[in-house]
Amino acid sequence: MGMCAQVAAFVVAGGTPGKRFALPNSRFYMSNPGIAPMYDNEGRPRTRIMQASEMKLEVEEVIREKKRMLEGFSRFTGRSVDSLREDFKRDFYLTADEALTYGLVDQTLASKRPDKLANKSDIKFGAFGGEEQRYGEQAFAASGGSPGSAGGEPATSS
Repeated sequence: MGMCAQVAAFVVAGGTPGKRFALPNSRFYMSNPGIAPMYDNEGRPRTRIMQASEMKLEVEEVIREKKRMLEGFSRFTGRSVDSLREDFKRDFYLTADEALTYGLVDQTLASKRPDKLANKSDIKFGAFGGEEQRYGEQAFAASGGSPGSAGGEPATSS
């Protein structure tokens, strides 16, 4: 599982074509660049005190970033800048399969051996296979007892 948000989605899309992968439960958050608000010590938004010329420079920089982002996504996905501009009117989320269709990734990874997937009934806390479990140098019996109870005592390490 994982989420690629904002710049991370751009980095994934900008990977080597043919080698851009996503896990089946991945999510992609696509958003516009913006100016992050400032907050005071109590977490309340603060008014940004600046000259109009400073504000103009910041806004121009955000517009430049968005233009570069759209051009990059266009190169990575094969979509037109106009189509991307329409998509980016609002922030949006994509599943791994939607990211594949959108052109952000080339393949959704799945288990190499689906026949080896465990059934839910086979999954138990502490059932990791084998007769004993280890934590560092300490070995424990796999009976599932709590430490200090029968079956949960540390086994001697050989």
